[in-house]
Amino acid sequence: MAMQSRSAALRQEIESSLASRIPAALSPQAVQAPRLLPIGNEAVNALLGGGLPIGGICEFTGPASAGRTSLALSVLSEATVDSACAYIDVSDSLDARSAAAAGVRLKNLLWVRFSEMQEHRPNCCLSVDT
Repeated sequence: MAMQSRSAALRQEIESSLASRIPAALSPQAVQAPRLLPIGNEAVNALLGGGLPIGGICEFTGPASAGRTSLALSVLSEATVDSACAYIDVSDSLDARSAAAAGVRLKNLLWVRFSEMQEHRPNCCLSVDT
């Protein structure tokens, strides 16, 4: 019994020390469902369980002309209203004018571009165009 009270006291001391930075640091937290971003297409939202997870990484795949870019721009137009988003452009094909015309707020978009020249750049460098 004395060991339990010592461990309880130690736990209380640790949580008190961390309380200002990490409330209830050693207490189990309830699992929360991720916040979702509805993407404007009810059929797709239904398939996704309500939308895409905010703060998550999403990859759109499919054959050419399947609508991947249109879907991405639709999502980004909703997501960049009041949040920052990143778009990883692996084929270096995103057109900024088209994105802006689709409603993407470019000031809230981190656009990471890759090109054939990427392999010739040092690994420590990343160019970001604004």
